Amino acid sequence: MLALEEPESHLHPQAQRALFVQIEAIPGQRIVSTHSPIIASQAKILQLRHFSKNGACTEVTQLDPGLSAHHSIRIERMVLNTRGDLLYARAIVLYEGEQTEDQALPIFAEDYWGIHPNALGITMIAVSGRNYLPFLLLAKNFKIPWFIFSDGEEDTIRIVNSCLEAISEPKDSHRFQKLPDGKNFEKYIVNDIYKDALIDMIAEVNAKNEGHKKALQKDWQNKSDPINAIVLELESGKTRYGRLIAKAITSIPQKELRSPPIIKKLFEYISEELNIAEHGGDAS
Repeated sequence: MLALEEPESHLHPQAQRALFVQIEAIPGQRIVSTHSPIIASQAKILQLRHFSKNGACTEVTQLDPGLSAHHSIRIERMVLNTRGDLLYARAIVLYEGEQTEDQALPIFAEDYWGIHPNALGITMIAVSGRNYLPFLLLAKNFKIPWFIFSDGEEDTIRIVNSCLEAISEPKDSHRFQKLPDGKNFEKYIVNDIYKDALIDMIAEVNAKNEGHKKALQKDWQNKSDPINAIVLELESGKTRYGRLIAKAITSIPQKELRSPPIIKKLFEYISEELNIAEHGGDAS
């Protein structure tokens, strides 16, 4: 038996990959402890043992050996190969949007907790194509707290509910936060409370000079249906506006308005689970 503790130390990523191949070639049983997602992602998922702290105890978990080959392959290909870092997360937040939500949620989180979510051990992940299930299966088997922030569109809710059923999680779980009334992120975030801040942001982005900015602000305010016009503008420029939406809203002077209700509720549940104070750190 050969035991190796963090063999990736001082090695660049390519060398870590080469090292794993060399370790695999060694005869006998090999036990490797690692903080490298590169090392971990090259192992077969059933070979992994996940160590985590649970109060004063250390808990060891592994993937259910009865999991189908289909699901095991999907976890390896869709999770470990691209987001192996989530193995080391205190909690993960999953969402569909690779553009708006992926840019905006970390900014809302940093404003809420006063510290970037990475510093709290929280990993935020866009699951392209609504591919929630591989992430949920891994998180549940390894007892990593997980949360979903979802659009309220009917097809999306149906897919998420199916994934929750597959892991025996109730559809009304507090871990599943969805936007109301079938809305997507842009339709939810644009309302009378945030209208002026979003108009100022759009004008700032598109203005050629200060005079042009004021003219654009006036033009947007005078539209017959400014709410719908803002939604259409943001939806047509998801990549452009995602981060700026969050920056505009978290810059509002009134602190109580800087976290939209569903987003605030998501952060409150995460805080409760991880014992995090609203402005970062341990609530205790």
